Amino acid sequence: MGAAASRRRNLRSDAISSVAAKVR
Repeated sequence: MGAAASRRRNLRSDAISSVAAKVR
């Protein structure tokens, strides 16, 4: 469960990072 949650959180963070880079 912990690993899955961490993976999901990382994916979400990656997506946000990508959007932020695009906005930049």
